[in-house]
Amino acid sequence: MTVIYLLYAVIILAANVLGAVVGMGGGVLIKPLLDAIGAHPLVQINFFSSVAVLTMAAAATWRRRAGTGAGVAVPLGLGAVVGGLFGDWVLNALLAAWPSHSVLQLQAGLTILSLVLALAYSLSPKPLGTAAGPWTVAGVAALAGGLATLMGIGGGPINVALFMAVAGVGIKQAAGWSLQTILFSQLAKLLQVIAWGQLWRFDLAALWVIVPTAALGGLLGAQLSKRFNASRVTLLYRGAIGLVIVLNAYNALCVLRLG
Repeated sequence: MTVIYLLYAVIILAANVLGAVVGMGGGVLIKPLLDAIGAHPLVQINFFSSVAVLTMAAAATWRRRAGTGAGVAVPLGLGAVVGGLFGDWVLNALLAAWPSHSVLQLQAGLTILSLVLALAYSLSPKPLGTAAGPWTVAGVAALAGGLATLMGIGGGPINVALFMAVAGVGIKQAAGWSLQTILFSQLAKLLQVIAWGQLWRFDLAALWVIVPTAALGGLLGAQLSKRFNASRVTLLYRGAIGLVIVLNAYNALCVLRLG
């Protein structure tokens, strides 16, 4: 298992560096890669991905110290919490009703669809507005947080594209908002797990590797984000989306063969 933990550390560090740069959270890479390794069941992988993403988002948000005013930060947080809790409830209901491979197929399908749409938007961004009100921001955060938690990816590409479209902000500001949405939605999910007494069913030994590497990835990624211009961030964003689409398609094909 030590080799598996080291492999997890490398994946989480690399994914979170990239995720912190483009506001993707890293979960879009972590989850499909951990799924492909197959060392833990789906419910454990969802938990590991959530912890890694939460740690990265906290570290990156602190490092960025983005000047998001209360007029945006509060609705972002509230919307993300509501969406995160609802998405987690739906995911648990699906896991209780369906075989895990069916849930994995659904997650992969939703992830691929959302990523294709996000990639298409990034190629030809057309803002729908320029000054989103608090209710709009909260609604976008709730939608993004709910979908991201349901898919087990921690959000990011969807968040960034939605904020760019609805609020008319640039990709770097949208990435900052995305990280804050991820932070609150994943925190709500983790607190729910603790409140329900479910924490002890997970392989907690893995957290000794996951938490520090996730934090380091978030700090490094936030530092790189400050140095990169919008064009470079956009290029990395598109490349990351393409990679995740391939990974999820591969995992979906593997599950179909096993199913």
